[in-house]
Amino acid sequence: MSDFETTPLNQVVADNMQALVHCRLAQAKPVEILSDRGDKLLQVMEEANGQRFVKRSFGNGAVYYIERHGLSFNESWDAMHTVFSSIGAPVVKSVLFKKEGEYPYVAISKYLAEKVPVSSAPLKVKKKLAHGLGQMLKGVRGYMPAPEMVNGEMFQVTEQDGNPTVVLIDVDPYMVKKPRYGADTFNAHYIERIGGLLYDEWCTDNDDRGEVMRAFVRSVGDIVPDDIDRNPETFTAFSNVHLMSQGVDARQLGMFRQ
Repeated sequence: MSDFETTPLNQVVADNMQALVHCRLAQAKPVEILSDRGDKLLQVMEEANGQRFVKRSFGNGAVYYIERHGLSFNESWDAMHTVFSSIGAPVVKSVLFKKEGEYPYVAISKYLAEKVPVSSAPLKVKKKLAHGLGQMLKGVRGYMPAPEMVNGEMFQVTEQDGNPTVVLIDVDPYMVKKPRYGADTFNAHYIERIGGLLYDEWCTDNDDRGEVMRAFVRSVGDIVPDDIDRNPETFTAFSNVHLMSQGVDARQLGMFRQ
């Protein structure tokens, strides 16, 4: 009896699909190098039919840097999808492959030809994002993005079912377990980091900025502990973004940590 006849059908299909994707990867040509850090290579690839996709190749150094937070690469990848889907900002369509050789992990993501920044999104989309990012402070199934994952270019806006939707395009899975010890400093940094990005980069109109910041403050306010003495940094960070929601940039008063 052949190996094919003794292998479950779903495994045969999965293996055939992987072989097909690997074949397409091998035949695609790089048309643009977005970043090359030696241990991580980010490229735009193009197939013979003109279809493009984004290829992220993670070397051993990049894998170590992601796994140093205590999660395996696969766990971090799954956690990233779980967390951002839960707040309504799903990961751009992506698939992860484990390989042998120089780059043990390769991630393939959909190429977004029309890139719309969050700052250009409708107000309701930005408010939804602000609310979701505040709720993420609770930890989704105990996971949160690590500080280095939070940056101004992590999101783009695309259309899904005719509606503008924020998607995570920076799919380097820097994820952590929400800390039990040192949570005050961690939470404070997160609140101020997100608040600063909402204020500076994800909003450009003053009217939008106020509403978006208030959405973030209301969301975070549900999470900030009442015990100020045990959480002084978190309370200070919350007070700072609350000021920003009223049009007062707390950083100009020297209140933000650097």
